[in-house]
Amino acid sequence: MCFEVDDYDRAGRTGWSVVVRGQLYEALDSEIAKWEAEGLLPQPWAEGPKDHVIGIEPSVITGRRIHPRRLFADSESSPA
Repeated sequence: MCFEVDDYDRAGRTGWSVVVRGQLYEALDSEIAKWEAEGLLPQPWAEGPKDHVIGIEPSVITGRRIHPRRLFADSESSPA
């Protein structure tokens, strides 16, 4: 299973992306209670009943930051 989360700032031309790969499992009631007590249980955007809470046992986590592209290296001068 893969799960990806991204965000960006259009004005600043920056952003980030994280991908978690691993085994998917259904959370136990004890895990759900712990996550809720610690403020770690996500709040879904969609209304309605949620019969299952899933977790990912990560095997690989990757990510990157996106920075604005520089047009010229520090050692180069801009064109006249």
